[in-house]
Order: sequence, then structure tokens, then C-alpha cells
Amino acid sequence: MKVLFITQFSEKGGSSRIHIIQFFPFLEKEGVKFRHTHIYPDVCFDVQMGVRQTSPAGKIFNLLFFGIVGVFKKIFVSLTASKFDAVVIQKETFPKILFWLLHAVNPNIIYEIDDAIFEINPYHKGGAIKNALLRYQAFLCKNMLKKSAYVLAENQYLAREARKYNEKVSVFTVSIDTDIFHPVGKKLYGSEVVIGWVGSPSTSHMLAGLLDAFTILKSKCSGWKLVSVGASPDFDMPGILLEKRQWTAELSVKNLQSFDIGLMPLDDSPFTRGRLGGKMIQYMAVGIPTVAQNVGLNPTIVKDGQNGFLVSDKNDWAEKLALLVRNPEMRQVLGQKAREICLKEFSISSRFEVLLRTLKRFSKK
Repeated sequence: MKVLFITQFSEKGGSSRIHIIQFFPFLEKEGVKFRHTHIYPDVCFDVQMGVRQTSPAGKIFNLLFFGIVGVFKKIFVSLTASKFDAVVIQKETFPKILFWLLHAVNPNIIYEIDDAIFEINPYHKGGAIKNALLRYQAFLCKNMLKKSAYVLAENQYLAREARKYNEKVSVFTVSIDTDIFHPVGKKLYGSEVVIGWVGSPSTSHMLAGLLDAFTILKSKCSGWKLVSVGASPDFDMPGILLEKRQWTAELSVKNLQSFDIGLMPLDDSPFTRGRLGGKMIQYMAVGIPTVAQNVGLNPTIVKDGQNGFLVSDKNDWAEKLALLVRNPEMRQVLGQKAREICLKEFSISSRFEVLLRTLKRFSKK
């Protein structure tokens, strides 16, 4: 069996890495032959996500330039798609004419989505040009959902929306390699408690929204610090002891293992209601409790009082964080339960079976 995988970015892109790239070693073990191509280079990711600072005009130029380059890349992969049994597209959208071309060359298209890109992301602000592109992306997503041979949706919310356009839909929940992401021994006493967050420059605003909660927490207890991994270069938390770390593939696991508590803030909007934060699964895998906003799909992962806490406002955030900072035994118990749930429900082996079964639907052998 031969499969063509198309992602937006290299492993720098969280969606590309978690939903597709991490499965490649498992596919190789199964004897599945594949080719992987990502549409946009790392420099595009760095500029659009704010990792590499540039002027607003430079950011728009970067977007338009690599958007045009991406069109030519899509033409190329479409013309060569006949060599494969199936084509898996992760999140990226194709213009209608190019999707028609790809479909004509190889109709066995599996479309995987992990975000509500059929909605307009209200937090990707970039003026009239970018807003127009986001509306166009939402339109193209619906077209691809409708005409793909099969759809893999990260969660039940996305699956329900996808079934409005295509009846052939399966839930393909985020997974994690629990052999790589595992707990490490932690000192229960005598060390600074690390409250950690992993994200991207585009989601930094959600962490910034917790400033008031951290200010209240600071008045309640000491002996803790905030660590952000992957936030925008200009991210700050005035008055709070903050350690900023850049995300890298090499240090991604060690950064998580250095946390004692994981954070999952989330805004409530049509776009974010379809977002299942993979960071929660990562926190669980390394055996730490999560404190999460009680909105969207967060309650499907965090069971209040079992593997973490669900919170609603700044006082709630401060209260639950203070409880965990002061109680190392509680962190340990909740973290152990989180790890158990992760092993049972989110191990990469169980999720890989969903992907493999879907691919085998289109095997020509």
C-alpha cells in the first residue's frame, strides 16, 4: 500500500506533527509505503506564528508569497497523486479547481481536521486581506469535506459538523506516544512548583488572559513560577515570575516533564468549541494534573477532581492552582490518575489502529 500525506507544515506545526507525522514509524513497521510533503516551509510558519518578528507588511508579504508557492506545490502533488492508493490531507485546504484536479487524478482522498476551520478563527487578526483569506478557507474546507472519500475528525463536535457534508466520518482523537511522553520522579517537597503551559504564538492570548488569576494566586501563596513554552516572543506576564522557553522538538518532552501543573485556558467561541487541546493529553501522559477552563471540549478530557480541575473564572483559577501548589500529595494522586486515563484512552497504538483501518479501505491490493 502506498499513501501520500499532505500536511501544512513540518513537525514544527503541532497539528501536522501530532495528527500525522508521529505515526510514520508505526506505518513503516506495518510495511505501508508513503511519501510526506508539507505545503509551507518553516520560515512561513515562523513568520505567521510570530516566532520570527517582522513588520505587518512583511507578514502579509510572507503569507501571500508562500500562499502562491503553495498553489504550485498543490498542483505538483495533485498531478503525481495517481501513484498512491490514497491521499491524506491534514487540515490544509485546496482551491476548488485544484481539489477537482486532485480528485480527478485520485478520488481516494481522506481529509483529517483537528480544528473548526469551517468557522472563522476570531483570533487570527490580520486586517482585511487575512480576514478574507480566512473566509475563503472556511468555504474551501466545506467543499473538501463534501467531496472527500472519507473524513477523520479529531472529536465528536467536529465529526458532527463534518457529517453535515459527508456521511463517511470517523473520530480520530488526538493521541500520544506514552513510551516517549512519560512521568519522571519529582521532589514532593523543597522545590519550586512549576505551573506550565505549552502552546504557540497564536494562542498566547489565552494564557495572557490569566494575568488576573495569577495576580490573585500570588497574593494567596508563594513558591511557584509560571513557565511558558512556545509563546510569542513579546509575551509577558507583568508582576509574575515567568520563565519563557522556545518550543523545540528536542526539548518538547523534557519541558513537559519539568512541569508540576499544566494549564489549559480556552476562550468560548464557535471556533474553539471544536478544539480539543492536545496539551491536555501531553500533561496527562507525563503524569501531572491539568487545570482547564470549563468550556468547549475540555470537560471531555479533564474530569474535575479526578485528573485535574475545571474552572470558570479568575477566582476559581486562583483557588484551584493554590490548592495544587500547597498540596504535593494531591498533585501526585491526580497526576497518577491522569497517566492511567491517558494510557487507556489516548495511547498512540489505539489511535494508530483507526488510521490504519481507514487507509486499508483504499488499498488496491
